[in-house]
Parts: sequence; structure tokens; C-alpha cells
Amino acid sequence: MCAVSGGGSSKELTEVANRFVKSYGFYDLMIIADAEGKIIATNTMSWDGKPLDTSALIGKSVSGEEWFEKCISGGIKPGETYRKDLEEDKMVHNVTGGRGLDVNFSAPIFDKNGKPMRVWSNRISWERTIGDLMRNLETDAASDGKTISPFLIAKDGTILYYEDESKILTLNPKATMECDRNVISGLEPGSNTP
Repeated sequence: MCAVSGGGSSKELTEVANRFVKSYGFYDLMIIADAEGKIIATNTMSWDGKPLDTSALIGKSVSGEEWFEKCISGGIKPGETYRKDLEEDKMVHNVTGGRGLDVNFSAPIFDKNGKPMRVWSNRISWERTIGDLMRNLETDAASDGKTISPFLIAKDGTILYYEDESKILTLNPKATMECDRNVISGLEPGSNTP
């Protein structure tokens, strides 16, 4: 995501957000907030083209949220993007259900003088990006006659992907240590389960 210039009405911003969500297929939620942090537009269509009720978000303040403050304060320059690691996003949860496991990418919208005037924030679905990738690994292995259960862990042992979604974002330092030992000793990575 890159920073964009200009304004546009709430209706125009909603139309653009809907177009992006439908075209790319991996966004759960797009939020556009004004300089004070008030949400002025969101997508109203889900990734699969179904109506999405985001009306409760309109007018809500995101002032104080790290992504908003970094973008509106000038901390994110033109061509840069604010990125946050995987989290349970309450706004995504409220409009789509589930846990709201998403990654936040946000950027300022600049006025003609180069001053941040709005913030555009995208929530990218973990399920339809990393989840799809991991399931494809399983499918590819199965086509070669192998059975695998891939999982992804962060450096600190936080589980980022596991077939049992309830374990995602839980801490498991033991799995990290066992995987590290396997890699160091030359064993195949991923031979442990959280």
C-alpha cells in the first residue's frame, strides 16, 4: 500500500474501497478516517461481493489508535506504509464475525500541500492469505503421497498459523525451541506440533 493524494466524498471513497476489496479478494475491511480520526467511509461489500454492514463504524473515532496517529502525525511519509503484525482486530470481528485475525496496513492521504488530511487503513485477511498458503502446502504434499500439518510460529514462540485456529496468537516457546534444535541439527523443519 502506498500513500495517496487528494480527497473525495464519502460515497466516492466507499465505491473505491468496494472496488479494491472485490478486485483483490484478501481485504476484510477498509477504513478511511478524517484528520480528527472520525471514520468517514468503509467498504460496504465483502471480498466475495456480498453486502457488508459497516454502518456502525461510520462516525466512530479511531483517534489514539497507533496506526492512525502515526499516519496523521507525519510519521509515515509519502510512499511508506504503516504495518502491524497479526492481531485480533475488533472492528473486523464486529463486521465479519470470527476472531478478526488480520494484518493492518495503513497510509496517510495527503492534501495538495503534502499535509496528511486522512488515513486509509486496510485489514488483510490472515485466513485468505497465510491460511490459504498453508493449506496449499498440505495439498501439494498430499499429491506427492505425504501427509503434513504445517504450522507457523514467530521468533518468540507465538503461534501464527495452526490447523486449530484457537491456538493462533497463543505463546508456545517449547515449539520454537524444538524447531530451532531440529533446524540446527539438520532435521526437517516443522516436525513438531504446538
